[in-house]
Amino acid sequence: MKNKRRIISLLIVIVTFLTSNIVVFANNDIKVYLDDKLLTFDVSPQIIDGRTMVPMRKIFESLGAVVTWDENSRTVTGKKGDTTVNVTIDSNVLFKNSVPRALDVAPVIVDGRTLVPVRAIAESFDCKVEWVAQSRTVKIETGENFDATKEKLTASEIAERVSQSVFYIEVYDNKKNAVASGSGFFVTSDGVAVTNYHVIEDTSSAQITMTNGDVFRVEQVIAFDKALDIAIIRISKTALSGKTVSGFPDVEMGDSDTIKAGQTIYAIGSPAGLQNTISNGIISNVNRQLEGNSFIQITAAISHGSSGGALVNEYGEVLGITSAGIEDAENIGFAIPINIIKAFDLTTQGKPYNEFLHEDSGFILELSETTVNVAVGETKEVLVYAEGKGKWSIYWDTKQEYIVDCDWGDWLKENESVCNLKITGLREGVATVTVFSNVDFKGVDITVHVTPAKNGYYASEYYPSSKVSVPTYTSVTGDKSTGFKQYEENDLYIYRYYSNDPILKYIEVLMTSGCKLYTTEKDNEATAFYYITPQNRMICIAVSAIYSEVWIYIPR
Repeated sequence: MKNKRRIISLLIVIVTFLTSNIVVFANNDIKVYLDDKLLTFDVSPQIIDGRTMVPMRKIFESLGAVVTWDENSRTVTGKKGDTTVNVTIDSNVLFKNSVPRALDVAPVIVDGRTLVPVRAIAESFDCKVEWVAQSRTVKIETGENFDATKEKLTASEIAERVSQSVFYIEVYDNKKNAVASGSGFFVTSDGVAVTNYHVIEDTSSAQITMTNGDVFRVEQVIAFDKALDIAIIRISKTALSGKTVSGFPDVEMGDSDTIKAGQTIYAIGSPAGLQNTISNGIISNVNRQLEGNSFIQITAAISHGSSGGALVNEYGEVLGITSAGIEDAENIGFAIPINIIKAFDLTTQGKPYNEFLHEDSGFILELSETTVNVAVGETKEVLVYAEGKGKWSIYWDTKQEYIVDCDWGDWLKENESVCNLKITGLREGVATVTVFSNVDFKGVDITVHVTPAKNGYYASEYYPSSKVSVPTYTSVTGDKSTGFKQYEENDLYIYRYYSNDPILKYIEVLMTSGCKLYTTEKDNEATAFYYITPQNRMICIAVSAIYSEVWIYIPR
């Protein structure tokens, strides 16, 4: 009887094995190549029911996907750009962007490790897959410049690797007074580095400080572009201490054309003079258009002094030059794509630093007048004469954009070198408008005096020019979530807002207190409402859905 039970038990084992859907063969000799790079796994690839199975996390991450695991549903999700792939343990269905596809072999857990079919996963990310039976090799081609051998670095590893290439820069006027500071980094070991143009603008000399304390003089300016806010400089190889170096630690430049929204990044710079500070975040927009230029929008902290620093990906590659942030707007910063730098000839000798602002470009820029008197609501035109060789453009800029507004008219048909610059007074005060070109950035300044309106119900004879007395935003709305911050002679208030209701309530109170709507303007970032008070002063309410802020300008 005992022997009979043993025979029955043996038969049950044999039947179970023969009827099982999973036949596993361990194969230590199976190799997987991704773009001709051998992938190494901590668990060897296996053949299961005739399909090559590999560890789940390694293959997803090698293909550049971000992996998540749902324990409850036992589902693996890999996301790369616009492609999302879902597979579930013991399920013969794969989902690519919610579209189901049949699997010959379902993902399984073997010895505590999740294995997935390598061909199905790779092809879901539009890769080409080939099985070479003779050498027992899987070959995967992504068609990208992705390097599967690259390993993601920790924040500490990135700081250690990149910080030595990032420096603190201090700039001086012609009297040797320090006037500004910022950041920069080396792009060649021969001493060529980059920073922002606004860091070195209108200065006579500059020096950099390395992480080891060595100080070097900036010798030359190789190239610059004010509109793009970039400057390429050359650093002396002799330190102020007399020490001479053979070269500098340079960064590895990545490809800013391949970045993706949501990608992890790090910013390294010297905010507030705190040398080589590192912060992290993500790319929130790969192509943010500001004043006609393309920027990388990021969430990493950007402060004064960060300008010219390095924007770095998880592999330690520099993707951009940190350039600007927005005051009182959290997690909004901008960087200039690094591929712009690659377009310049970095072998050019350049000009001595103290001469680059005075280069004779042969470009001519003249104005019909440099002092303009204009009333509130009035527009005056200034003739701009511009002529030069090759391709060039002219621009206007002002830091008092709520005192005056400008717009280009048409080029005169009888003289295509002359254009009208239209200057409109928005509220009383004095503003400086600078006209410049992308060839000669020194530009010409126009001083604009804005006086009270000359006629109509805005005129000062109807409403005396006394101090403005209007209800405050906080007193009307009760919104004290962030309070306010004041700028520019105490007439700019910035509030956070979370709905349109308090803004509409405030506008209603302004109207009932005697303010009149003067005009409305709208662009990609904000909508601005201009109101004239009974005291003939202009109030501007600018509402930005992008920054979730309302900016209120009230003259003193």
